[in-house]
Amino acid sequence: MDVFAVEPLAQTSALVDANVIVSPHYSGETVNRHAAPSERFARNLEAWLAGRPLEGVVDLDQGY
Repeated sequence: MDVFAVEPLAQTSALVDANVIVSPHYSGETVNRHAAPSERFARNLEAWLAGRPLEGVVDLDQGY
């Protein structure tokens, strides 16, 4: 799932605890347009499993 009626998805949403994968919504060109999303996902999955920092984390204080 990558698009919701209200974004960002509220932590109180039933989807937070559901058995679903929530992914970023990619549209158009971005700063990292040459990086394949699936490659970043794989790197982030490995990092998450190892307890390391993730790439491309949204900074809610900055608004992106």
